Amino acid sequence: MISSGLLISVIGITMVFLIFFVLIIAMNATAAIVRILNKKFPEPEAVKVESGAANRVRDTSSEEEEIALAIAAAHHFAISGSTAKQ
Repeated sequence: MISSGLLISVIGITMVFLIFFVLIIAMNATAAIVRILNKKFPEPEAVKVESGAANRVRDTSSEEEEIALAIAAAHHFAISGSTAKQ
């Protein structure tokens, strides 16, 4: 009885280590594939912004309009109670 329990434990631990080993191999293979793809298809360079007063001013009118629209829609929904009138 004890020997069969130990055998099952050893088999289970061996399976866990094999799965971890396969997982490590798969992760390393994926990393190698990503490195190759990054060489073929590099990501665009990030735009560096220098600090200064002129660089701090930017056009945010479209962002502000979207925020105002979302606030107006939420306010309308809160007042009417639903989107469709019955």
